[in-house]
Amino acid sequence: MKFNDPFGRMERRHQAGYAAMRDSLIRGGIKSREEALELIKQSRQRALKIFGTAVLIFFLVAGRWREVMPIALFLLLLLGVWLLNSTINGRRYIMKFVEEELKQDN
Repeated sequence: MKFNDPFGRMERRHQAGYAAMRDSLIRGGIKSREEALELIKQSRQRALKIFGTAVLIFFLVAGRWREVMPIALFLLLLLGVWLLNSTINGRRYIMKFVEEELKQDN
């Protein structure tokens, strides 16, 4: 039994997430390590673009309506945490895919 995940919920969630990502990568035709690493790079750039757009919207909203600034800041931080978590898990799943499914290419 693990203290940080006593009932194995997070482990099952990560396994399901990896299985979905693996199926998606196979359907997408990812057949080499380079393609997988490019996918990681693209996802990181996409997350930065989304967060940059959200920051711009935050400043526009905060400049126009000061009374909603705390709510907008909270939403911006929530989006940032979600993007960071998604990007980290996506990278982890793609690297696991490379290690398990594409190891014959190395």
